[in-house]
Amino acid sequence: VNKRRNEEMNYRRLVAQANAAENAEALAALAEIGPSPFLDRDKVRKLRQWGDALACGNGDPVIMQPHPLPPDFTQEARELISRGRDYSSAQLFAEVCTVDLPSLGLAFEMPMFCFHGSCDQQTPIELAEQYFADIRAPTKAFVRLEGCHHFVVFNRPDVFLNELLARVRPLVVASR
Repeated sequence: VNKRRNEEMNYRRLVAQANAAENAEALAALAEIGPSPFLDRDKVRKLRQWGDALACGNGDPVIMQPHPLPPDFTQEARELISRGRDYSSAQLFAEVCTVDLPSLGLAFEMPMFCFHGSCDQQTPIELAEQYFADIRAPTKAFVRLEGCHHFVVFNRPDVFLNELLARVRPLVVASR
């Protein structure tokens, strides 16, 4: 929604989680990273690592672990996906740091849906809900996937598909 606010909220949440867990190692690492703005990819990477380590919720894994894996999915494919993600991150990081979706407009002439893990440690659900509440669209729904994390679409395709069928399919059928 807004990269700067996203990372500010992530940092505050992680400090609170580390305090609640009395995790001195996490608190020291977070103090070393310091609060946002995070214009350094390494700091964001460290923030994400602590987000994974401190995550709550048991709806799906915190890291991308598609299930079931396609039968022809190999370790080489996994490595290529990882390399592609790292390459894209390096190329797009500066641009992503400028993201501010509300400034692009809040009125949409099409249905809008947001499917979001309630325990997402990368994109705070509170920020997404605030943004989505301001959106104007003929139909809209913010769907909380309880106990799930950032990669719920990959890790729990069954849950995501069921929500698509329940919420989006009726609009498609009605428009025929």
